[in-house]
Amino acid sequence: MLFTDEVRWTGADFIAAAAIFAVVGCAIELIVRFVDQPVLRTVLVCGVILAALTIWADGAVGIFKRVYQDGDFPHLRRTLERCRHRAVEHDVARLDRVAAAEQQRTLNHVL
Repeated sequence: MLFTDEVRWTGADFIAAAAIFAVVGCAIELIVRFVDQPVLRTVLVCGVILAALTIWADGAVGIFKRVYQDGDFPHLRRTLERCRHRAVEHDVARLDRVAAAEQQRTLNHVL
């Protein structure tokens, strides 16, 4: 940066800022064009600006505790393991039903 060496801005930082400004500008433009109620319009515009400021602050100084540090997603990993376990249980139960039905058909055919 021009004024200090403590902050090192790269091209990616400027691209991210431009993207945030573009998304906010487009969102506000759409809200102004398509929302007729003044109170709702004001609330939505304020919400878009607040969301943009929150994203900007988090990108600048990391104001939120990151649960995904070092590529670790403990909650997501546990959820996926539970889903996988349930899917396996469901598949085993389905295979048991199919095998039982096949055995019944075989017995009916023999008799």
